Amino acid sequence: MLYPTDNNIEPGCIHIQVLSPDNNAKIPVIIEDKSNHSPMKYIDSIVRLMQSDIFDRILVDINKHVDIYIKNQQQDNDTGESSYIKVCLADRALSEIVEF
Repeated sequence: MLYPTDNNIEPGCIHIQVLSPDNNAKIPVIIEDKSNHSPMKYIDSIVRLMQSDIFDRILVDINKHVDIYIKNQQQDNDTGESSYIKVCLADRALSEIVEF
């Protein structure tokens, strides 16, 4: 998915993976950065595009029924696993770093 950035010539690019709902009836969504732009800097644009392009089609409110995780670019040197940053949509701020 492409999203607007400060530079009109170079849009941001992300890969979105929508997983099955969890036990709390929330849909986990994993965002992986595919460009040199930080998804956290443009999270408002990304959420707005995801709502209109993906979740409006299935009548899901992203603020109430979706958990967003952004893949951290740095991997753990010991295990080689990536961590994820959970985004709290209420205040569009980082909530916590979690691991899958």
